[in-house]
Amino acid sequence: MFKKLSAFILSIVFTLLFVSTIKAFSPVVYIQNLPEYINTDTFYISYSALVGGGGVSAKFSVRKDTDSTWRDFGGTINGASGQVQVTGSQIYDGDGLYRFKVDINGGLVGVETNTRIDRSGPSGVSNYKKEKVAADFYRISWTTPHDPDFSRVFIYRSDKPEFDANGGTKVYELGGPPETNESWDNVGLDPNKNYYYAIRALDKAGNASSLVADNVVTTYITPSPSIGSVNRLPKEEPTPGEVLGQGDNLQEEQITPPQNVVQKVVQFAKDRTKITVGILAGIGIIIYAIYRYLRTRKK
Repeated sequence: MFKKLSAFILSIVFTLLFVSTIKAFSPVVYIQNLPEYINTDTFYISYSALVGGGGVSAKFSVRKDTDSTWRDFGGTINGASGQVQVTGSQIYDGDGLYRFKVDINGGLVGVETNTRIDRSGPSGVSNYKKEKVAADFYRISWTTPHDPDFSRVFIYRSDKPEFDANGGTKVYELGGPPETNESWDNVGLDPNKNYYYAIRALDKAGNASSLVADNVVTTYITPSPSIGSVNRLPKEEPTPGEVLGQGDNLQEEQITPPQNVVQKVVQFAKDRTKITVGILAGIGIIIYAIYRYLRTRKK
């Protein structure tokens, strides 16, 4: 009976070992999670894969959300990790939602990511108004644009009527829904100075609207390290609340290949290894306990 029981226990051990090994080498693939919105048609997508039993080859494809046909691009990439560049050729049907897929080893496993390409700026704010409530207190009010992807406004301020609208003069930003009346109280200012303001809207992709400013303000837009590069506007004399000009994208986060995709796969492999070792250690303890018990009974 002792021999039969030992054989039964050993069969369980080998079965669990086999299952654990199969699970440890089941394909695991990660693809870069793209932002919800992107305001460029040129960026990178990376992948990383853990596939047991041989090499890894990856192939990318793309389709617009309104299209059912996947289009291959970038050729075949050999390796457990890599990246492919998206260009205007892949954004083949104008702005909109695009899906990207990577297939590993001829379709053994595949994963997707998606993003909405949006390269057009929102409308500017309307009903802009500046009110000097007290010597050190200005109230700025406006109505957000009607664009459904409106995200927030940037407010710029200077004590001079001619200034650059950039990261150095940006004093506030505020989010909110479209077509909403908003205001901001700017308090604690120097009561011996006059202050001048400009405001612009941004959408979820980081595209910027034109500026709206005080009637005596001459505003320039210059490159800002904190929010990206925008065009310099010519000097002009606007009327109250007049649009001063259209700026380029104010994208705060650039789309670059991520560094954490490989880390995820490596961590996954480590976790699987820990689980397998833990299972085997537990089985070993159980077998030893049973063995000791049976030896005691035999005596």
